[in-house]
Amino acid sequence: MRLKTKAQLALVGLAGILIGGCATREARPPSPRPAPPVIVAPPSRPGSTEEYMKLSSSNALLVVRASELAMRRSTRGSTLQIASRLKRDHTGIAGQLNLAGRRLNLLPPASMLMLDQVLFDGLSRASDFDVAYSRTMRSAVKNCLASHSAYSATGGSPTLRPVARFAASVCRDEQALFRSR
Repeated sequence: MRLKTKAQLALVGLAGILIGGCATREARPPSPRPAPPVIVAPPSRPGSTEEYMKLSSSNALLVVRASELAMRRSTRGSTLQIASRLKRDHTGIAGQLNLAGRRLNLLPPASMLMLDQVLFDGLSRASDFDVAYSRTMRSAVKNCLASHSAYSATGGSPTLRPVARFAASVCRDEQALFRSR
């Protein structure tokens, strides 16, 4: 009888192991999402001519594309008016950068830097578009002014310094648009 009990115990143990293997495991907590990119303002002192060209071209492209988006999504007359003005101004800045870049054999990139792309993507998904557009453009114009002012004062290219002066004056005028609203 003792042998039968040991066999029964062995079978019960084996069944326990098999059933335990089929048991559900604890759910693992979801892996944490990567932290959103940190948004940093452009340096107040200009870097290289190439870096200035990348930053300022990307900024102009952000403003132009965001303004085009505003013209499609906004219903507020004030937003549409600002979008029209910013699109015109930054298309002009981009054209001047392109012309000067051709003289220097340094064409501006045709895409936004990651920081500006993140800002544009956030704007595209904004539920209150007009508020998000105003906030994003205030920041973009502020960065535009800082970057162009710094380069116009101490930038390394005599060809680009006048373009930077022109762009800084345009951005200074645009800041007044946001102060009056």
